[in-house]
Amino acid sequence: MRFVVWILLFITCFSHCTPAIATENEDSHRQALRARIHPSSLRDLLLFSSLYPETIEGKSALQQAWKILSGQVSENPPPLPPDFASTAMTLVKLIQPGAIPQSSPQDLSLETVRLIASIGESLPHRKLKGHNAQTLQEIETLSPDEIDLARALILIDTPNPGSLTAVEAALDVLALELLARTGKDADDETKITALTHLLFDELEIRFPSQSEALEKTQQFSDLSTVLFSRRGVCLGSSVLYLTLAQRIGLPLMICTPPGHIFVAHKGPTEIHVIETTARGICIPIEQYLGLSLKSLPEKTMKEVIGMVIFNRTSHYLRDKKWEDALASYQKALRFESGEELLQMISFCELLIGNSSRSKAIAQQTLASLPNYRLEPDLLLVDLSNGALSKEAAATIIEFSDTEGEELLKAIDALQKVNAGCPNSFVIPFHLAHAWLEYGKPKEALPLLEQLCSRKEALCSIHAFLAYLYLERMNITGAWKEVDIAVKLAQQHGCLPRPLYQLILALQQESPHCTDISNLLVSKST
Repeated sequence: MRFVVWILLFITCFSHCTPAIATENEDSHRQALRARIHPSSLRDLLLFSSLYPETIEGKSALQQAWKILSGQVSENPPPLPPDFASTAMTLVKLIQPGAIPQSSPQDLSLETVRLIASIGESLPHRKLKGHNAQTLQEIETLSPDEIDLARALILIDTPNPGSLTAVEAALDVLALELLARTGKDADDETKITALTHLLFDELEIRFPSQSEALEKTQQFSDLSTVLFSRRGVCLGSSVLYLTLAQRIGLPLMICTPPGHIFVAHKGPTEIHVIETTARGICIPIEQYLGLSLKSLPEKTMKEVIGMVIFNRTSHYLRDKKWEDALASYQKALRFESGEELLQMISFCELLIGNSSRSKAIAQQTLASLPNYRLEPDLLLVDLSNGALSKEAAATIIEFSDTEGEELLKAIDALQKVNAGCPNSFVIPFHLAHAWLEYGKPKEALPLLEQLCSRKEALCSIHAFLAYLYLERMNITGAWKEVDIAVKLAQQHGCLPRPLYQLILALQQESPHCTDISNLLVSKST
């Protein structure tokens, strides 16, 4: 039904500019269109009222829109503000860019700012201390539960933004529409359903194309870009979800497996995952547990600010601006101090030539890994051992996302630096992965075998080699590597799900092997 309404509104929008004498058919068409609009669809009501401002139907749509915004649930409609009709189109531009194409926030008139500031006064985020912050330094002093995430992210780029920005205004209006649909006393699951439907079915928030995601990671992590372009990577779409959740009083978990982020709701009996890169579907939480994790790390609202700054730093690395990258990571450190961030600070210190400082930071980070970690990242291991040269570090950055025809160039560059870094884990591991991506497992095999022969080899390396052995039907070799991987994992009191699945796959190929069954003790982690 909503699709039909928008098609009709679009057609009307483009045909409305042609002068025509009102006919009985036109009146019937307008009345039918008005009847199709759902009473809680703020965007449809505002657009309709802007198209037919002087008609009975247009005025009733405007009145209904104001009823939603003002939060009035009584039958007697509240009086319209004198300037509300003139701001209706501005509100449409804010919350439905598809109706009037745009890629950036709209400038707001003083009247619009005052109106939205007034009608959004009852939204929960307005009570947070961070809502009126004017500098990022103010945000630093707040506890995580005092932070208004949208305001904090705006302050990264705009010191002293004033009382209300276009991004905050759009979020407020969308939140008011959500509360009109659900009611202020709705339970959390009802709010999740409404918010997920709004963002991914109606506004059609989507993951950008692969090429765009690689080239514009910073852009698609920004709240305003995701809100107005309807495209975002995992961080950007999760941040948008969180800012609206704050406005409708929906408490959420923020989960951050390596290289990813998603939001979730902790209910009385289970955790409801909201995967924002896949239209908000609920994925079993154990699917996110890789070989390096014992449990999922969680972040606070304050740490999310650091994550946004962290993601923004990627363009400095891509442009080889090492000192700028270091400064950006240190800025992120004001809000979070996770091992991934400290690892990248150590990495940048190496890139600018401070090898001793790089090693010291990595060693300190390695010595205090969080409890959710089964094992450290291979890059952190290399940095703590001083196993990388500056040239090798730059090569890792240059070819971190290589694919297709560029793989041969990456393989050649990695082979050159690998010869000069005999104690490195991460370079031969990347080189083996590049060979596999290029479809040459025979070349990857000796690299992994050499790594696994070292006593410091981690669980994930042995598991990787076991996967490769299994693909090549070297069942004996696969069992040997799995045995080592399992023992390393169980030293930390767990058996990661991917490793358990590998064991099951091996048992299907060699059901007579039972010597490892005693290791299947803790398969749930």
